[in-house]
Amino acid sequence: MTPQMKPYISKLVPFFVLLGAGFPLAILRRGWLFEILNAMHRPGLNEFFEVVTYLGDATYAILIALLIYWYKPLKWVYAFVIGFALHAVFVHVFKQWLANGFERPFLYYQQICLSHAFDWIEVLSMKKLNSFPSGHTTTVFFFASFLSSMLDSKRLPYLLTIVALTAGISRVYLGQHWYIDVYAGMLFGVWSTLIALYVMLRYPKSWFEKCRN
Repeated sequence: MTPQMKPYISKLVPFFVLLGAGFPLAILRRGWLFEILNAMHRPGLNEFFEVVTYLGDATYAILIALLIYWYKPLKWVYAFVIGFALHAVFVHVFKQWLANGFERPFLYYQQICLSHAFDWIEVLSMKKLNSFPSGHTTTVFFFASFLSSMLDSKRLPYLLTIVALTAGISRVYLGQHWYIDVYAGMLFGVWSTLIALYVMLRYPKSWFEKCRN
C-alpha cells in the first residue's frame, strides 16, 4: 500500500469491518442463510427485495461514469473504468471457469427432492447454475466502495455499506444465490476498488487532474 492510499483506505473501514465479520459465516453450511430468509417471505418483503436487487445492475456503470466525468478530475474516470473491468473479470473467471456449474439454490434443493419445501417467488426466473460469485453483489460493492473512496464524506461509506449489503442479501432472499456467493461478491467488489486506486496513485498520468469544468 502506498502512503497516498491511506486517506482512501480509511474511508473503506466499514467495508473491511463487514468483510471481517462476515468471513466466519462463509464456512457454514451453504444453505443456512437461504433457509432463514426463505422462511421470512412475505408479499411486502418480496417486493422490496425485488427492487433492491437491481442496485447491482451493471448498467448503472454508464450513469456513474458520466457523473464522475462531469464533476471529478479525469483520474477518477480512469480508476472507475479499471475497477469496473476488474470486477467483471473476477466474476467471469469464476462463473465460467473456476466455479462453472456450481448449483444455485433452486437446482440444489430440486436435486435432493426438497424444492417443494421452500417458497420460490413466481415472478422471478430461477436460475440453476453458475452461482459463484454473485455478480450483482460484486457490482454493487464495487460501486459502493469506489464512491466511498472518492467522495468527501464521513457518513456516506457507512450508508453505502448498508445499501450494498442489503442488495447482496436480496440475492439470497430471492433464491438466486448462497451466502458464500454473496460474500465472495463483497470481497471481489472491494478488491476491484483497491486495485483501481493503487493503479491510479502508483502510475499517475499528465492529464489526471484535468476536469471537464
